[in-house]
Amino acid sequence: MNARHSAVAVLMTAGVVAAMQVGKASSALPFVARDLQLTLAQSSWVVAMFSVLGAAVGVVVGRIADSFGRRRVVLAGLALVSVASAAGAFAPDGAVLLATRAAEGAGFLLVSVATPGLVTHAVAPPARSLILGSWPAAMPVGSSVMLVIGPTISTGVGWRWLWLLCSALTMCCVLAVALVVRPDGPRSPMPTSVFAGISRCFRSPGLGALAVAGAAYSAQFIGLLALLPALLDRLGIPAEAAGWLTAGAFLANIPGSVLGGVLQRNGRSRGFVVIVASVLMTGAAAIASADGPPGLVRYGAILVFSAAGGLIPSIVTAGVPRYVPDPADLSTAMGFASQGITIGQLAGPPLVASAVAGGHPPALVLGAAAAIAAGAGVVLRRLEVTGRSGPPPARYARGSPSRRATRPPGDPVR
Repeated sequence: MNARHSAVAVLMTAGVVAAMQVGKASSALPFVARDLQLTLAQSSWVVAMFSVLGAAVGVVVGRIADSFGRRRVVLAGLALVSVASAAGAFAPDGAVLLATRAAEGAGFLLVSVATPGLVTHAVAPPARSLILGSWPAAMPVGSSVMLVIGPTISTGVGWRWLWLLCSALTMCCVLAVALVVRPDGPRSPMPTSVFAGISRCFRSPGLGALAVAGAAYSAQFIGLLALLPALLDRLGIPAEAAGWLTAGAFLANIPGSVLGGVLQRNGRSRGFVVIVASVLMTGAAAIASADGPPGLVRYGAILVFSAAGGLIPSIVTAGVPRYVPDPADLSTAMGFASQGITIGQLAGPPLVASAVAGGHPPALVLGAAAAIAAGAGVVLRRLEVTGRSGPPPARYARGSPSRRATRPPGDPVR
């Protein structure tokens, strides 16, 4: 039991440190842009590189983890992040920095896709939904830490030292994972099943609903939080205080993630939770993006929006093992769901910006995304009621009784 607890603690810490690579770019971007004389377009790519990679090859990276071993992939991903971050600290120009950010993004993707599979292997079934449901909290924790300390370090000793600090922390995680985390469970042989495993995930209605819910959520979350700096600037809040308030908005996502894990551990319907979270996000987004309410009320609505939204990535991450066609496809399925989330991250800000530019309220786009998420929740609820989980594993013979998908023991729906 102590070994399991240690493994989970190390993996969760590695997730937080990996997420810091996302937040460091946002927190230090003005300093980086001035030092390397980056254009606005180049600056945006410094931040967006992570999402582009995840949206393009998330499911393929998951397949790699299933084939070569999730522990190996996590170690390789952390090592790649550490080396790339150190190289980025010495980047002479924007082109080299973007190349190192691409390498960091690849490493981060390896970690984020393979780690939930390791957690599933390390945690006993009674606590699995709780721990997996809490895994998405690593992203807001890591990003918030960087939003708070990033500007201070960049102002004091320079942004390059921030890159070196992240590199050192990530290398410490490499050593911790190597020493504490045991090798994971079953693998899928790459030469014979690379396309078959991906195809099984695409044909699973449960995984499809989870990916759609994740995409709709992330489009709302990133789309609305992109408006937060403008709101805080309009209220005349200084940049340092705005950093703390932005970090608070990200941190508000954490209670929702933990609550989502608790609800799933207690057997609550995943589909129903997604529907309720979508309704709450719609109401909070309408208040936050309106011009009438005072600034404090609008910021409070953003906190509610973030907290309610945290339920959905928790449902997505903890729900993947429920709908994965074969245990050996777990990281492939995680990559599939992660790809949906990152597609939403890319689509959200431009859609919201287009709505504002066209004279439409942001709540129009956010409400449409919430409706899509709620629709995915309806599909999940129906799958729960009927006991379906997705296509059967390919190893079962046609017509075999084992092909009939049933609700696993210990996964009741209330």
